[in-house]
Amino acid sequence: MIMPGRSRKQRPSAHDIAAEIMRRANTSHVVRLSRPRTLSEQLQLMAARLDRRPIVIMPHKCKTVEEWLEQYGSM
Repeated sequence: MIMPGRSRKQRPSAHDIAAEIMRRANTSHVVRLSRPRTLSEQLQLMAARLDRRPIVIMPHKCKTVEEWLEQYGSM
């Protein structure tokens, strides 16, 4: 669907959309995953892959990267 008043050349690229999804989702490079994954989490993972952004995947029970490293860093 083309928005009124916009030409095809002005449409955002997939990479621009992916960057915006990651920006709105959180300010860090951390994606918290639940079981099963929510639609929002799936969207963040797809956006990170498309944008080739390095991310850390954390279970929901960890609140910070430091807490995750304490629990899972030695594995």
